[in-house]
Amino acid sequence: MTRQKVDTGIIPAETPTVVDAAVVLGAEVFGPGRPSAAVQRRVEHGVMVWRRLRIPFLVVSGGVGQAGISDAIVLEDGSHSTLEQAVAVTRLARAGGWEALVVVSDRFHVPRARFLFRRMGLSVAGAPVTGPGPGSRRKWLGAWVREAAAWVKALGQWAGGILRRAARGAANPDP
Repeated sequence: MTRQKVDTGIIPAETPTVVDAAVVLGAEVFGPGRPSAAVQRRVEHGVMVWRRLRIPFLVVSGGVGQAGISDAIVLEDGSHSTLEQAVAVTRLARAGGWEALVVVSDRFHVPRARFLFRRMGLSVAGAPVTGPGPGSRRKWLGAWVREAAAWVKALGQWAGGILRRAARGAANPDP
């Protein structure tokens, strides 16, 4: 498939001018046909970005949770954390010859996701989901608190060399 030059007018200016894949990061799913609001927002936004920018591939990432299901377009269903998603998608990127990605997730999640994907050696921009987030102030605050804790963990992984080792492991396209 031919790599497409993208119109960066709908996503942040740091987006590469040529993008190989849009990556929708997973979230909780309640059961068959019952995605969480976060999954629904992310997938809808990811499909819009994929279509409007005419990106060759759309990757839906995230492991099969307790509900026992996952979504599929290009499916990465073995990961259960953002770091695991970054490693798995890097393997897909290396195997597919992809050089630049757009990561789709909630606004509070995109910066950390970009940080982790970039540590894997990928050129990545973010396309944060717009619109309503968690339904209540308590849920919204909880999401930000969880994200702050996840940043502490990610920075510890970076300082401890875990991200460097993960990037070396992701360089092998055979999982």
